[in-house]
Amino acid sequence: MKWPGVTLEWAARVVACEVMVRALRFHEVQVADFCVGARHWHALARFVPLDRESWFIIEMEDDTDRDPRRLMGIAKKESARELSRQKLAAPGGVWAGGCGRRFIRDERHFETVRKYIPDHAKQGAAVYSLLFGR
Repeated sequence: MKWPGVTLEWAARVVACEVMVRALRFHEVQVADFCVGARHWHALARFVPLDRESWFIIEMEDDTDRDPRRLMGIAKKESARELSRQKLAAPGGVWAGGCGRRFIRDERHFETVRKYIPDHAKQGAAVYSLLFGR
């Protein structure tokens, strides 16, 4: 990063979580769980169609618009702008470039991740969860 990392206060975490989920849903990403902590975020989301029988992602020909990194970049940009507008963060960016991604391998992996994200609330993260009703 070109500048020191940002630590988000509680109000900023809530706003970032709401804006990022809203931006992803606008782009037709199915968000199941999402959390924003003081310095990072996690998402359990479906970016592309899934073959329900085999848990494999259905190949989409030349559809770079569905790339998770691109869509998360949009969500990060929208949240950073909103945090700046509300004076909850300095202008110029909040999140580091890029994002890691891990595809869900099977139902067991899904269950593990499903428990992992809401547990971040215990550590002070703002959490959006369809699966746990928070």
